Amino acid sequence: MAIRIPNLQDRNCKLLIVCGDLKTKDKETLNWLKRQPHFFMARRGSGYVGTFFHGRGEGGFHVEVVSKEFAIGRPEKPRHKMADIQEVFAHLENHEIDAEIQGYFTLPTTGLPPLIRASMVATQADDVSIQAVGGAFLVRGAPVYRIQWSLSSETDQVIISLEAKKTTTINEQYLEEALDLVESAFLALIQGEKRNA
Repeated sequence: MAIRIPNLQDRNCKLLIVCGDLKTKDKETLNWLKRQPHFFMARRGSGYVGTFFHGRGEGGFHVEVVSKEFAIGRPEKPRHKMADIQEVFAHLENHEIDAEIQGYFTLPTTGLPPLIRASMVATQADDVSIQAVGGAFLVRGAPVYRIQWSLSSETDQVIISLEAKKTTTINEQYLEEALDLVESAFLALIQGEKRNA
């Protein structure tokens, strides 16, 4: 069964990362991991999807789904096709993974919630000024445990990342579930909206 890879083009999230260690001692799977190239990258809509292996045979597996806006520095013509990515997933399907999930979002500085706006302190003495251009918040009582923000130096945008931990199984919908987790947290914690159940 093919893994459904989200298209981030019309989503709030512009970069989704699901990374962690496979919870397996299966020698066949671990040997397969050792034989794989370091990464696979393919086009997904106007963005990219990439899979990376780390820990060389220790079970480290990293997936990135990238929108066009965050695809800066990615190759115009990736070396792989979606079929290559799906083949990687086919070898790892039904394995549990202790996943670190990160979702990256952008907002204009004029649309920031009070929590982030209040942390954007600035001071000036004579010709010297200091301004906060980033920060982090620890979250308790929710799947998301950290919110970080940074002011883009090129645009009037703030990049916001939400980080969560979740043990999950690599299956048809695991990337969509990871995306839903960070997007619902973004709506609730950053934009103050409740998602319809």
